[in-house]
Amino acid sequence: MKKLLLVLLVLVVALAVVACGGPAETGDGETNAPETNAPETNAPKCNGEDIHDVEVEEVLATCQTRGYKKETCKTCGELVTETAYPKTACTPTAAATCTEASVCSVCNEVVEAAKGHTWGEAQVTAATCTADGKSVTTCSVCNATEETVLSMVDHVIGTVTEEVAPTSCSQKGYKKGTCATCNTEVTIDLVIAHDYANNSFVIAEDGSISGTCNTCGEQGTLALDIALKLDFENTDLKTEIAANEKGEFFTVTDTTNAKGVFEAAGDRTVLSTSAPAFIDFDPNLFVGTSYYVVSFDFSYNAEKDYGTTRPSLFAFVPGWSQDGTVKNPTMSWGTCAKFDTGSMKLAAVSSNGAEITDANSIDITLGEWHTMTVVVNNTTGARNVYIDGVYKNTPTKDGVIDAATIEKYQYFCIRFNDQSGNKPQIDNFRFYTVD
Repeated sequence: MKKLLLVLLVLVVALAVVACGGPAETGDGETNAPETNAPETNAPKCNGEDIHDVEVEEVLATCQTRGYKKETCKTCGELVTETAYPKTACTPTAAATCTEASVCSVCNEVVEAAKGHTWGEAQVTAATCTADGKSVTTCSVCNATEETVLSMVDHVIGTVTEEVAPTSCSQKGYKKGTCATCNTEVTIDLVIAHDYANNSFVIAEDGSISGTCNTCGEQGTLALDIALKLDFENTDLKTEIAANEKGEFFTVTDTTNAKGVFEAAGDRTVLSTSAPAFIDFDPNLFVGTSYYVVSFDFSYNAEKDYGTTRPSLFAFVPGWSQDGTVKNPTMSWGTCAKFDTGSMKLAAVSSNGAEITDANSIDITLGEWHTMTVVVNNTTGARNVYIDGVYKNTPTKDGVIDAATIEKYQYFCIRFNDQSGNKPQIDNFRFYTVD
């Protein structure tokens, strides 16, 4: 009886467990061992919300290569995160100077090129008849200096004690006196220029000028003595003039060059003017000379609407000072032009008021560079005009400007001028005297 009751009790318990939702049999051999309180292991499982066990690989960026940082799971090999680093800026060893570039301390590449000197205004010690002069410019950044020697100048007679005038181009006269600067007794040769025919001069490719004299038949090349050259490579006319060997003979007060603009034109640096830019000079440059020569390159803008204006390029004027005082306005020679259907009609004229006529003008193609050379007889004042080395005309209108005229006036100037505002461009201006 007791055994029967025990069996019935076991069945009742079993039925109660099933009814209360207890685990059903799986049939897969799972044990029914109760859970324990043992701690979990540290091994990553790499699923769900479990944390990856990562290793980090990092390469820093430089100025030559980019860098990166990678985090990869050791267990599953998954790329967890990746960050790219851009190239860094170069690290200069030192700032650039006037003469030294700034380079990177890592890759040695140039960070900033050498800046070049910033030259100040030239300090000129004028040459005299007893000693050379010099022109010194100083860099305002590093105080480096650059010096140009200015050769001694000729004596200038103050008081004439004796003078014999030549009677023909085959003879020489002379003038004696005391130098106004050093009181030395000096003699200056006086000559009469050879009488070359209007078109007898020949201008070679190198700019040399030769001809045959109508009076004595002598043939030869003119010995051109440079008095002034302007390449417009500096910052203003005053600095340009100071760089010349005979710069002490010339003065310009327009130090800011407000009336003449230095600007780039292709591979040239040129003077572009829309108002007069005056340069005064000492008439003693002409004492004892037989000719003077003016030569310069010029171009008119092909895109400019010139209308009916008359732009001038250059004027050579005795008796006109930079203070604006007109000493002798009727005597000058220069270049004037008028626009005519796609070209400029250009002429060297003997008066600053002369009109241009087809008879004495030269067609100039717009947008191209040309060279004008004018050879002036210092005895008669006659001018021979050449364009690109070819003789064109000899203006004969009023206003003889010879050595005597030049020596007479206290002021004398050359001026670059464009009365109409058309801004012709001028380059390679040269002013020569001929013994």
